[in-house]
Amino acid sequence: MAGPRPRRMNIPLRRVIYACAAVYFTLLAHLSCLQAFRADALREDPRNPRSRLSGPPHVPFRLLGQLEE
Repeated sequence: MAGPRPRRMNIPLRRVIYACAAVYFTLLAHLSCLQAFRADALREDPRNPRSRLSGPPHVPFRLLGQLEE
């Protein structure tokens, strides 16, 4: 004698899960392509504040613990 048949997932809920997974993987693919293929353009963009950190600083700064004499 067979036991009770397991209930299947609700079809609308399954569609929502598939849609969320599709959006997640689309976003992941887009960001990966953006980092892989447009990295040089993003690095050279003057609006990128991090590009200033890789070169000489534009504004003099002191490290914590260093005192000017």
